[in-house]
Amino acid sequence: MSVVSTCIKGYRESKKIVFFGTGTYSNLWNIQPLISFFCDNSLLRQGSEFYGLPIFSPDKLLEESKDDTLVIINTEYYQEIAKQLLDMGFEHIYSNEYKRANERIPPDSINQMNFLQRKYEVITRSDYRKVRELFADDLSREVFDNLLRKYKYCDFNFADICSQDYIYFNDIFRDDLSEDEVYIDAGVYDGRTLVDFIRFARGKYKRIYAFEPDLIGYAALKREFLDCDNMILSQSGLSDVDGEAFLDMRGTMSSKITNCDKTEDDLTRITTVKLDSIIDEPVTFIKMDIEGGEYNALCGSRVTIVKCKPKLAISVYHELDDLIRIPLLIHSMVPEYKLYLRHHTVAHVDTVLYAKP
Repeated sequence: MSVVSTCIKGYRESKKIVFFGTGTYSNLWNIQPLISFFCDNSLLRQGSEFYGLPIFSPDKLLEESKDDTLVIINTEYYQEIAKQLLDMGFEHIYSNEYKRANERIPPDSINQMNFLQRKYEVITRSDYRKVRELFADDLSREVFDNLLRKYKYCDFNFADICSQDYIYFNDIFRDDLSEDEVYIDAGVYDGRTLVDFIRFARGKYKRIYAFEPDLIGYAALKREFLDCDNMILSQSGLSDVDGEAFLDMRGTMSSKITNCDKTEDDLTRITTVKLDSIIDEPVTFIKMDIEGGEYNALCGSRVTIVKCKPKLAISVYHELDDLIRIPLLIHSMVPEYKLYLRHHTVAHVDTVLYAKP
């Protein structure tokens, strides 16, 4: 049974239907009239709208009857969201990422706690104290310590360490912008970060290079941004090789370059490029959020980073050891970089490493 069937069944049972997240399900217009509202852990999305419906903080759910509310998780991170909802007392929880979409997610199927524990074990087996000392301010070290504590104790509430500033574009870089910014955006998805950068730069920049290998995402970008001045769109993925790879293509923020360990029907062959191979002008700002491909993409950008010393905003939460290996990699490239760490949602996602010379 589909998400549509699940929503119709819930509606006929007089349940309020709420979608948590704005990510993985692409046919929302079919059931939009049945949805009451959206919830999202992202502070940036809260207060806006999606498909004409308001997006609230998860706290909004606490105003609803737990017995009479049906929640559809609309993100690939369904396990941690399901854990979050179960901790809040909700039981009618479904996800199109979990088996069949009409199967309620049972509490005993949630093993995301093991994911956080594995992160803690991997990080503490490494030279994590060395990484901690690389950070340029006390707040970064505090965020780092609190992340380890939450991983260790499987604490899914990150609200107390969540930065109130914008993700990627914030006070860390506010005094470091010029009118000749050459901005690299790896993992553009729907283009929101392009708009955020242009706003942050007050419309003054030299050029933008936007990389999005997902066919659906790229088609939307091309349609919406094709006529923008000094913007180059590329349907390729940044990596450490010029060649081909497979994309687990979801048409969402969750699309990722992956090893060929699935059937051909699940994967799409894409072009990968090294940033060092295609950019021949001074780069001033690189943002990467590519679902675990950040390390390889940084390796393919080594010459550019060493030569240009651009500002960096790199996601460091996708893989178990990203919080360790990515700061060490960047430090090895440019030892004089000042490194900062911030966390930007009340869930475990969106931890970002910032670097500036």
